[in-house]
Amino acid sequence: EIPYLEEVLPEKLCIATYMNATTNLGLVSMLCYLYIHSYIMPIPYYYSVPSLLIVSAVGSYLSAGIYSITTDGFSLSLYFCCAIGGSVGALSSVIMNPFMTTYRNNFISAARSGGSAYILLCAIVSIAQNPGASDMRFSVTTYMTIFGVLLSLPICAYQFVIHYKLGLRESVPEQNPKPGSVELLEGEKLGLNPLHKSLEGMESNNTVDSSEVSQLVIHPKNINDDVIQRILNGFMDKISSYLVPNKWHENMPWLRRTVPYMLTVGWVNFNTWGMVTALLPFAMSNVSQGSGSNNLAIAYEAGAVLLVLGDLSTTVFQMRFYQGLTTFSAFCITIYLASANLSGFHTPAAAPLLIIIFAVERFIEAHLVTSAYRAIATDFAIEHRQAASRAVGISDQMSTTLGAVISTVLVTLLYSCTQPTDD
Repeated sequence: EIPYLEEVLPEKLCIATYMNATTNLGLVSMLCYLYIHSYIMPIPYYYSVPSLLIVSAVGSYLSAGIYSITTDGFSLSLYFCCAIGGSVGALSSVIMNPFMTTYRNNFISAARSGGSAYILLCAIVSIAQNPGASDMRFSVTTYMTIFGVLLSLPICAYQFVIHYKLGLRESVPEQNPKPGSVELLEGEKLGLNPLHKSLEGMESNNTVDSSEVSQLVIHPKNINDDVIQRILNGFMDKISSYLVPNKWHENMPWLRRTVPYMLTVGWVNFNTWGMVTALLPFAMSNVSQGSGSNNLAIAYEAGAVLLVLGDLSTTVFQMRFYQGLTTFSAFCITIYLASANLSGFHTPAAAPLLIIIFAVERFIEAHLVTSAYRAIATDFAIEHRQAASRAVGISDQMSTTLGAVISTVLVTLLYSCTQPTDD
């Protein structure tokens, strides 16, 4: 709804930045949950997961009723609703992601694709609505009410999955390499860790046989001999050892192996949800004729489609992390340069190219993040999977919040909230 909100609310182009900042106040909810869960009493998933789903639906209904109420030129009611939604997102990173490690990989991809599919539904409904245009077909209140209804469906879906025990790893044989095979672990397919690090401590994991470990180490053809990959693997080893002292490693033997995933997901979401979300409206405004609201709406819609495809693609292939991160970073930098209103972006081709760049960036983001959680749910010892997944979720949310803080400061100091004139 940003293309419409930036036209009618007092914050104008800055509305996305401030919504993003208040959404990331959800970090407070996440920290409170972690403290209660770790030090006061564990909160079972059969309480926490349905609660998240219910709050999400209630928040949408609340937004429908109060989003337009402003106080002294600030959309405080909308920001309050963003904080509720952000709390759901932040808590999901430390509740839903560990919860999903008990399910098979394709079910993890399916669950994350469902989240992306709801973003796609946002885009589809907004196409019908045509936000930001003079002939908008229905109001934001109607839009949010529709999603209040749609967000009630996952509550039923959760009960269905739990009742029939769909996709649990314990309910079917594991789809792992057989002893003596030369197939690499999930993390090795991603090129994220060197082989000896990926196998560190795996003897305790009942999904990997010790004879399989020997077989993998004996045959050098199984080891990625790409020079760039080996350099990055060695660098990541040093980073992991530096960030996790030996004392921590003794108490949390899974943490060093988790660091590459934490850094990957953290960097991706620092940019996607922390920076790009705030700066894309300015970039689209700069490269468009007029206000840029229509191109911004198209970018969101194209990005929603590619987001779903990015999650689903993890069931078909694994993108090398360093290749995906390099491309992803280049695309983000392009969006930042466009938001700075550089003269090189003042061409007729700039707007469609920026839409494509944003959409592909969303594809890569979805693919890398889902691949990381799949690898953790497959390659780590069963007793370490939930802790490792939760650590990645914490890194995700803290990085996103850092990005939101930085983008808010940049927008406040350097950007104008009003639409630029044609001259």
